[in-house]
Amino acid sequence: MSESILNALIHLFALVANVNDKLVSEKDRAFVLAYLRQHLDEAVVEEYLKLYDDYFEFYSRELQQSGGEADDSSLLRFQVTNICGQINRELHQNDRMIVFLRLLEFVSEDDIFSDLERIFIQTVADSFNISPNEVKDAKAFILGGKHRQIDPGNLLIIRKPKETSIDELEGAWVEMHKRRMQDQERVVERESLNGKIIVLFLKSTGTFVFRYNGNNKLTFEGRPLVRNKFYIFKQGGIIRGNEIAPIYYSEVSSWFFQKPGGIKIVLSAVNIEYRYPLSQNGIRPFSFSEESGQLIGIMGVSGSGKSTLLNVLNGKLKPRRGKILINSNDIHRDAAKIEGQIGFVPQDDLLIEELSVYQNLYYNAKLCFGNLNEERITEIVEKVLRDLGLDEIRDLRVGNPLNKFISGGQRKRLNIGLELMREPSILFIDEPTSGLSS
Repeated sequence: MSESILNALIHLFALVANVNDKLVSEKDRAFVLAYLRQHLDEAVVEEYLKLYDDYFEFYSRELQQSGGEADDSSLLRFQVTNICGQINRELHQNDRMIVFLRLLEFVSEDDIFSDLERIFIQTVADSFNISPNEVKDAKAFILGGKHRQIDPGNLLIIRKPKETSIDELEGAWVEMHKRRMQDQERVVERESLNGKIIVLFLKSTGTFVFRYNGNNKLTFEGRPLVRNKFYIFKQGGIIRGNEIAPIYYSEVSSWFFQKPGGIKIVLSAVNIEYRYPLSQNGIRPFSFSEESGQLIGIMGVSGSGKSTLLNVLNGKLKPRRGKILINSNDIHRDAAKIEGQIGFVPQDDLLIEELSVYQNLYYNAKLCFGNLNEERITEIVEKVLRDLGLDEIRDLRVGNPLNKFISGGQRKRLNIGLELMREPSILFIDEPTSGLSS
């Protein structure tokens, strides 16, 4: 956790503790200590606990100097707004969202929201510009057991498969249940998972948070999961357990970013085998299957056959045995049915060096979208320029790698843009990061 977020939290923890009575304030301090131990090394826990005590005494003195009106809501709003103003200047919105969630957890530790605590939370939400809908979802998520109150579009439930299948149910109830499952509730099933993992998506910041209410021994980022505590699910994060298959950030995010009602694309390679001409080397029998929403990388040493495998999967090379399927359509036998579904960006340039960046995209769009009018083609080209950060060099001649007018990274992005503008269902890119900065 960053120092800026921690400092902001200590500030707000100390202030909210002052609106509680003495007994509750002691519990608050114990919670702060436990919280610090959960997130920090023991060496710095005492340092931040002392900081909390100092802030607590400071706000206590301020309240006494104001006539001891600890229950004065206007005074509380003033103090909260003042602190949040400082936090707004120091933290980005996604960090403010994390502070808000941690604060909700702190306030709800005793499962009771006092009137002053409600005012406190609402004032922080207003100061951080968090929408009422996200405040509602966050409260339902943090309080636990109330996830049914969360907007279904922002909720994912990971649980073990139910024993009773939909096929065993009867009549109109079946159709109602199916619609509810398809249109509202996102469910991922994991064998042997006791309890549920509840995932909340906060759209304004693109943040995923989760909590687990079961008794499996799970770990996240190498640390044991604490039951009913919430965690920030960052890119690259993995939930692991000896009894369940790993749960990856990419898998969770794909469930939220899939278009509702869209057709799922499944790419499958069934026992494919390929041999180089006059050689026994090539691709040994290999099977593979993945569905839309996934990013797959092929890694290996130079000359190991990465480009060959890519060309077999995209249909450029025909396998000696086996078949490549897109939703049960063989890409060689049923080529007409899947026309335009596969995109491919090779290692080599596809650019016309005498033309400008804009002209390369424009003429490519004219060839791809002959049925569209001039205005729509211009819109497509402008969008690609913006999305790939090429707008500033739009009028530069492309040139060639030896006689450069644009950088290697810009050339690579422009090559990708030529294919990306067609919006293929499956996009293959050979060495997509060569020439690009980290």
